[in-house]
Amino acid sequence: MPHELSVLGVFFSPFLPILLCGIGIGTFVFWLLVRFGVNSFFANPPWVFLALVVIATCLLASVWMDV
Repeated sequence: MPHELSVLGVFFSPFLPILLCGIGIGTFVFWLLVRFGVNSFFANPPWVFLALVVIATCLLASVWMDV
């Protein structure tokens, strides 16, 4: 079970590193979509980016929190 993170006496949720990794993975996947031109098929690319971040964060949380 993950515990709170303490940085200089300030406590953060254990979900924070999962969220930051999810944002990083979502950014990388979206960059790949832009690089290969797939983003032109989407009506609203910012929503696609948000969906990728949510998917990556949920997958990471399901793996991390079950440990």
